[in-house]
Amino acid sequence: MTVEAGIAAAEQIIASGAPRRIFCINDQLATGVLEGLSRHGISAPRDARVIGYGDLGLDGRHALSTIGQPKQSMGLDAVELLLDELDDGSHHVHSAKVITPQLIARESTASIGSR
Repeated sequence: MTVEAGIAAAEQIIASGAPRRIFCINDQLATGVLEGLSRHGISAPRDARVIGYGDLGLDGRHALSTIGQPKQSMGLDAVELLLDELDDGSHHVHSAKVITPQLIARESTASIGSR
């Protein structure tokens, strides 16, 4: 799940002739995939489309499409759960909250959101 692993994954994708619609588990991996493809003259989105997860803003060379998470509200929710646990830990009730991610389409996928 690192940039280096993404570069290695790009080598495998190129060697296998696999489809070039690539969804990565995180932005670091996606950044490496883009770098690895670029080393072989394969550009996104012309020849391949790549999307990451996390919207970490790591990618300076490519405009990486990603799945973004509402980081601020996730942090606020986590603090609220922690404070509730500290205030009344003996009566802890498990809870779940659904977080809705958002597609942030950038250059690495071109018009994927409009299809």
